[in-house]
Amino acid sequence: MHPHAYSGVTNRAGKPMAKRIKLKPSSGWSIFGTSESESASSAWSSFGSEASTNTASDITVETATRHFGSVLRGRKKWLVFDTETTGIWRKHDNVAGCQVAAILFDGRGRELERYVSLVNPGRSIPREATEVHGITSRDVKNAPTANEVARALKALFKKASFVVAHNASFDARAADWLGLKHDEWVCTMGMTHRQVGGKWPTLMEAAEHVGIDVDEAKMHDAAYDAMLAAGIYMALRADGEEHHSGFWR
Repeated sequence: MHPHAYSGVTNRAGKPMAKRIKLKPSSGWSIFGTSESESASSAWSSFGSEASTNTASDITVETATRHFGSVLRGRKKWLVFDTETTGIWRKHDNVAGCQVAAILFDGRGRELERYVSLVNPGRSIPREATEVHGITSRDVKNAPTANEVARALKALFKKASFVVAHNASFDARAADWLGLKHDEWVCTMGMTHRQVGGKWPTLMEAAEHVGIDVDEAKMHDAAYDAMLAAGIYMALRADGEEHHSGFWR
């Protein structure tokens, strides 16, 4: 664990339920060891030869910024946000979050800080939800409450100029449930929509479209899914896709 990290209580599997990591990127390096001296053309070439042609690649969620981040030249900090919940917001009113991940990046795609935690939703987690993400009511029994998680996330939301999420309207509702607001959301589902023939791609479909090799067994973990969304966003920006704000669907 990074020396600036701390973890909270663990679930029954012994995994930490809350982890906050603050990073100070050293000059010329990203969290994944990508030298900023790598030319943008090199990263662009990698994107063009692998991602845009949708062929099998060795770009993983852990190395996506190596291929795409060095092309970015923004100055604004941005946050990627993902949640796992007790149900589907559009189908049920009585829905709550049971895991959150928020990862802050600088304008060049370097990770600065992250907060990942299980959340005690204050209600039981239905079996059908557990079948999706594997989180049980027992796992979150001693997890931080929604108010505790919201206090930890508030600073990250304030530092970000915009928030990225896949199907942002869903995660924005989760943020609302936590009492967190942000004026600008960017939806990677919407950004990918036109590139995949007008369909609304799942997170896996969008990741595979830009050439990220997805480990399906790790999906529906908020931290893994957040990093996938970050990789998708950076890949699309590297490929010249416009920065779209707002919600789709």
